[in-house]
Amino acid sequence: MTLDDPLTLKVLMDGMTHFVDIGAADPAAMFYEPSGRAHIRLPDGHVMHGSWTPTRTGYDVAWENGPTGSWAFAYEPGRISYVDGDGKNHGPIVRIEPGDAANIGI
Repeated sequence: MTLDDPLTLKVLMDGMTHFVDIGAADPAAMFYEPSGRAHIRLPDGHVMHGSWTPTRTGYDVAWENGPTGSWAFAYEPGRISYVDGDGKNHGPIVRIEPGDAANIGI
C-alpha cells in the first residue's frame, strides 16, 4: 500500500530524518526541512543537498549537482519503504528521528 495521504506525508517528512537500509553496511540518512530543503548522506559518505516538493502520491526531489526523481512510501505492517518513480523498492526506513539527527543540513 502506498502512503499518499497529504497529512501522513507531512507528519512523516517535515523536519524529520529518515535512516534507510539500502543494502550497505550503514544506512543512508535523509533530512527533510519544512522549508523544502532536502539533505542526504549516502553510506559511502557522499552528501547532497537540494529541494523536495510534496506531490499527490509522495514527493519529488532535485539534488543540486545530482539527480532528480519522484519518490513514494510503501507501507506494510511493521515496514515503510522508499519506492522510486518506476516502482522499485530501495529499502526500508529503519529509524525516524526529529530534526537533523544526522547533522547533514546546511
